[in-house]
Amino acid sequence: MKRVYTLGILGLFFIGMAIFAEKLGLDNDIGWGRKRIFIAQIGAVMLLAALLLMAFRKQLDKLTSNLSKLKEKFSQLKPATRANIFTFITAVLVIDIFYWYVLPCFNNPKLTFDYYAKQAIAFRNGQLHLLDKPAPELLALSDPYNDNLRRISNVHDLYLIDASLYKEKYYLYWGPAPSLFLTVFNTDQIAKIKDKYVSFIFSCGLFLYLTLIIRNIWSKFNRTLPIWFLSFFLLTLGLSMPLTALMKNPRIYEAAVLGGQFFYIGGLYWVYTSLRDKGQNQTRLLLGGVHWAIALAIRLTTWPAIMFCAFATVLYILKDWKMLSFKKVLLSSSLIWIPLLLSVAGLGWYNWARFDSVFEFGLRYQLANADYSKFTAPFSTVFIKGNLYNYFLYPFIIQAKFPYFVPVENIFSNERMTGIIYTSVFLFFIFIPIFRILYTGNFRKDDPKKPPEVFLIFVLSTSLLIMLFVILSFYYPTVRYSLDFLTLFFVTTFFVMSNEYNLIENIRIRYIFLFTFTIMGVWSIVLCSLLSLPNQHIANILHLAKQIYRWLSFG
Repeated sequence: MKRVYTLGILGLFFIGMAIFAEKLGLDNDIGWGRKRIFIAQIGAVMLLAALLLMAFRKQLDKLTSNLSKLKEKFSQLKPATRANIFTFITAVLVIDIFYWYVLPCFNNPKLTFDYYAKQAIAFRNGQLHLLDKPAPELLALSDPYNDNLRRISNVHDLYLIDASLYKEKYYLYWGPAPSLFLTVFNTDQIAKIKDKYVSFIFSCGLFLYLTLIIRNIWSKFNRTLPIWFLSFFLLTLGLSMPLTALMKNPRIYEAAVLGGQFFYIGGLYWVYTSLRDKGQNQTRLLLGGVHWAIALAIRLTTWPAIMFCAFATVLYILKDWKMLSFKKVLLSSSLIWIPLLLSVAGLGWYNWARFDSVFEFGLRYQLANADYSKFTAPFSTVFIKGNLYNYFLYPFIIQAKFPYFVPVENIFSNERMTGIIYTSVFLFFIFIPIFRILYTGNFRKDDPKKPPEVFLIFVLSTSLLIMLFVILSFYYPTVRYSLDFLTLFFVTTFFVMSNEYNLIENIRIRYIFLFTFTIMGVWSIVLCSLLSLPNQHIANILHLAKQIYRWLSFG
């Protein structure tokens, strides 16, 4: 109750300051200006709050008592149950934030990218090429793949951008899996499904799979790692990755990357949880293989990491061949490889039927800024040095007005980017084992990892290096491509952090460990959230701030 009285006294103090500001020498102006009014309002709010607290004292005491009982009951729950509750609440919060970020895009009728729908309608019509027909002016050009020629010939607005043109027909070079899923709807329903909706669904699914993996890793280290930190890391993961940035204007480009990662990470989750079971759950292995097969059929650039994961999984299964029957080993391996082989065979047929070549996905015939019929080396180690700067060190601008942080446009790709060292600096916790080894001289110390966890960290770290090499080797830097390796970066970082925290015996060092990460995580959440804000949200927030200021100052 003393705090309530203190609050009331402070309220009276502020009101008195406003009334006698001129006599106290706090305000030389005659009359009530905005500052005096603002101080008086603060005092009035504090005084009103104190009076309400005194008036409803019994109800508040009862509420406090009920909350204490609820807190006590919650603390009595099993750690796994409490972790599930925290995880669920965090997942709902992050997905709601995703929706808030993508809402301006949903409400914008001009964002009509519907390439997956176009392909699905073509499939339902029994054909592989799109129903859209190339303009005669485009077909009349001597080289329709030359962007400069298209511009000077005034046909730049008469073609389907980034589609593939082959034998006077339009095709898509993006993987066909999402369009195949859409064929379960009728043509009228498909026509309403834009790529932005597909992107949002994939982003939510990807975050949920990442959440499940993080939750499973935590369960292996729950002897020490606090439950609140699990929730905080998930919040940091969802709001520090480029997911919110991709929600600003999701098109088929973003949908393909999100879809590929959704099924790739999903496959990793099902395989890992299967190998954790002593009997190697066959259903989960099949789900893992199917997920990886679909990931290939969405985004082909994931194939090096997926093939590595598949080989690593089979090798892990074979390590127990003496304890398992040959039939079970063969079945487990087949559940991984058969879906992948079917996917590869299907893509090969798909390419042959469209472009008369098993290995041609349509990139060579793409109507883009670059002429891929002549530019035959989009992947090269020459680009690694420049892309290290683009993805890790690219700067941002600090300005005096909201949102204060602004991404800088990349001159080459015309896209605004910010380096990972600024947006996700906590990811470099991944190097803690190296510092520990250098400091202690010990390679390991009471390492708690078991074979499934050894498999997971090996697959995560190696796949991270593979995807990082692939993306850095591609000539075109863009924010969405960073997702291909950042998902692995995040999960690997959490695994390393969990393991290292488990090895720390000094309580003070543990506090420092979590405090340091928390500060970095808060910075990343704030920075990435402001950098990713859609223009409409910025305008709405500024308008709301002006309205509040006018209300407080009676202006």
